[in-house]
Amino acid sequence: WSSDVCSSDLFSKALGITFNLVNSGSVAEIRLPEASFSRQYKPKLFEELRARTGVSFETLIYYRSEDTHYFVLATSAGSLSDAGVLKTVFPSASDCAAPSNVERSALQQLARKVATFVNIDPKRPFATTHRGVEDIAVFDFTAKRSVDHASCCIEGRDGRRLHTHLVGDAAAGPFWPQATDRKS
Repeated sequence: WSSDVCSSDLFSKALGITFNLVNSGSVAEIRLPEASFSRQYKPKLFEELRARTGVSFETLIYYRSEDTHYFVLATSAGSLSDAGVLKTVFPSASDCAAPSNVERSALQQLARKVATFVNIDPKRPFATTHRGVEDIAVFDFTAKRSVDHASCCIEGRDGRRLHTHLVGDAAAGPFWPQATDRKS
């Protein structure tokens, strides 16, 4: 992490990028392997990604659906600022990720470089959200929460009890299978 992230809880200051490109359904796109990589396990891959994009990422997640190519990446505000994506590095991750602080064209160029890195044609259009805007955004990880207990009993007003359980990643963190701003 760059020097602007000085916390024992690294993800409390991490910024993420998520974007979707339209999947043409071509044979080449169908054959692309999905990926979930972390810098700590693939340092050479991430150094190559930094060399191609100018951004030092910590994670790279790529999933493919019938309709889209979906990406989630984690990095620091300093790295995004150095690449021209952020106008200002604020102390707060949520302020850094505010749409008014993001140079949208620089973010789009960065996304296309990442797509090229995983062998997706950089000319693929961005998918659109239910609001009709391109599905690309910077977000912060500060809202990430974890639980101390994976199950509990909740008592209703009528005295009945409901036993609840968190399963899998829901016990530790968020997952964005439908992208930035989509409705199921």
